[in-house]
Amino acid sequence: MEFKTICALATPRMNCAIHIIRISGPRAFEIVNNILNLPLNKKGFVISRRIIMDGHKYIDDVLINTFISPKSYTGEDVVEINCHGGVQVADYILRLLLKFGAEPAERGEFSKRALINKKIDISQAEAINNLVHSKNQISILGSTNALVGNVSQKLKDFQHELFMLIGQIEVNIDYPEFDDVPQITEKDALEATKKLIDKIDQLIINSKRFIPLNEGIRTIIIGEPNAGKSSLLNVLTNTNKAIVSDIEGTTRDIIESSINIDGITLKLFDTAGIRNTNDKLEKMGIDRALELANNVDLILLLRPISKFFVPYNDFENNLINKKNCIIVYTKIDTIEDI
Repeated sequence: MEFKTICALATPRMNCAIHIIRISGPRAFEIVNNILNLPLNKKGFVISRRIIMDGHKYIDDVLINTFISPKSYTGEDVVEINCHGGVQVADYILRLLLKFGAEPAERGEFSKRALINKKIDISQAEAINNLVHSKNQISILGSTNALVGNVSQKLKDFQHELFMLIGQIEVNIDYPEFDDVPQITEKDALEATKKLIDKIDQLIINSKRFIPLNEGIRTIIIGEPNAGKSSLLNVLTNTNKAIVSDIEGTTRDIIESSINIDGITLKLFDTAGIRNTNDKLEKMGIDRALELANNVDLILLLRPISKFFVPYNDFENNLINKKNCIIVYTKIDTIEDI
């Protein structure tokens, strides 16, 4: 399959020192040569200095990187223009490329072509997306681990084990009379299959563990009214996002914020104080809080220190029975009043 030649800005669309414009496809060199003072030699891994021209007008002094198929990110001929970082400069060059036959790249199209041309596999394509949208250091490390092929290699190893097992079974079925064929019993085949399934299950478990680390650990701050939930949110985020008041029922809706601790992102949710109430709006906030508590990664259950020796109520017991609940005693500064 031969694709059309595409182009796009590979750097954020803002004024900066340098912009990179990427062109990929069978006509990459032909199209770019139409806007240069001197044509490029079709050689890979070369950096050339050229002038971008619009007819007889000088547009920019640039450096150009060239890559020859299949030794490029997309597996196609690729030309990368390093121009000065004004948005207007980059847009001007892009308009010239479109004028001579290039087409605007769709979102993710360079990686899509790399996938189609088998320069990367699906797990690496997903890793690239995760790396671009990383929110913390843990996410970066996990995405890079997948990008360099560690996950892909494990999948290939699983595939190899499965094919070897299938081959051994088929040989035993087709040529039972040959003594030199390694024999495999039904028990052997089932044990080998179970071991392979266990390895795959473990990979899935490890991958699922990475999801909250990548997207942020969803953490709810919950408790009775005036337990210090909003104060804790404000302290952790170093903001005044939540209103702090001695009046019960101040927080009625869910307030969301994020913090980063040692490279791990926590998505915090401050919620309405849990109590029996006839206030419809407050009750809606309480219902939302209880529903959210069933769908988070971590629960911070707040209790004033004055209730240290008070038995847990039904609501608190229900949360404590969840394996991801941490009890936080608050208002230590009032301990003299106990």
